[in-house]
Amino acid sequence: ESFHHIRDTTGLDQTGFFEPVIAGSVGSAAPPDLRLTANAYVIGNDVMISLAVTRMDRGTPVWGWLENITLPIRDSSRIYTLIARSIEQLCDAVWKENQKSPFAATKGPALAALNAIRLISRLTPENIAAAEVALTDAMDGSTAPSLYAWRAYLTAYQLEKNSGANLDGLRDIALHYSAHAMEMDCNSPLTRALVAHVYGFVLKDCDRAHELLGPVRGLVGQNAMLADTVSLAHFYAGRYDEAGAHAQLAGKLGRWNPMQYAFTTVLSASQLMLGKFDDAILNGKRALAQHPPGIGFQYEPTLRTLAAAYSFAGRKTEGRAAIDVLERQTGTDTNETMKDLPDTLFPNPDVFHRVRDGIRGLGL
Repeated sequence: ESFHHIRDTTGLDQTGFFEPVIAGSVGSAAPPDLRLTANAYVIGNDVMISLAVTRMDRGTPVWGWLENITLPIRDSSRIYTLIARSIEQLCDAVWKENQKSPFAATKGPALAALNAIRLISRLTPENIAAAEVALTDAMDGSTAPSLYAWRAYLTAYQLEKNSGANLDGLRDIALHYSAHAMEMDCNSPLTRALVAHVYGFVLKDCDRAHELLGPVRGLVGQNAMLADTVSLAHFYAGRYDEAGAHAQLAGKLGRWNPMQYAFTTVLSASQLMLGKFDDAILNGKRALAQHPPGIGFQYEPTLRTLAAAYSFAGRKTEGRAAIDVLERQTGTDTNETMKDLPDTLFPNPDVFHRVRDGIRGLGL
């Protein structure tokens, strides 16, 4: 006789990659440009979940999804996985629709935010710069806390692209937006996940990152970005088994997530550190296959990890090929850039030494 109803989006705060951005109209200066309606019903062992997104200026539906499942027991993890998958599919549909004219002619905060997050995942310096512009546009029209968390998160990619240039300036920006996000909504698992990543990677304050994650660790099975941040926290601390397990969880929750290649890269790097070189190669190649198509750019941590794994596995030719791609992208000599510990890119020194030793072993 059990019956539960989740009204609108209030019960989905912890499950989706973009959901708080779409739903984040509270405090907005203007009406929301997108409305997400979500319902979940449980009657006995039957679970029915439905999601729909509507474009508000025209009242036209953009995407809808309905799934009816029967569970012999209350398998909440499966429900969360289904919802997370559906929200990512929803956002993919909205993003694709947003590329079309005339839909792209009127862009409100939600559309700008979705575009920004998609641009972050597409890696090129031009896309990272465009993501900053899009997030600024979104924040001009909305005070949703997640926007500030995503803006802080963007500094991690800006740091990667600039190899530590203007480090003090980026850290100031990261602190500014992280503080705003936490002041506005310290209860959001997504906000805490994004801000904790900033503290671990950009600010090199792993103690603060762990403190931020503490209250929401129990929700790690519900949110791909939270699982990813917990994975990285273990990775930075040298707990590679736990890092790999959480990276696999992030990949399971985020099968439609545009950042999936990053989750798989952490799994590959964890296997590299455990000496499981064949597994590291397999998942490094999977990560490359998960890149957004057509961007002409590959995630540099994936290439470094894959090259080192090939080297330790005795597959030197394939390892050199990965370094060739990396050097064409960066325009730099990898051996030269790996001479000294670049703490901006390697929070864990042991990882730096393992990757450097592997690359040196290629005899470049």
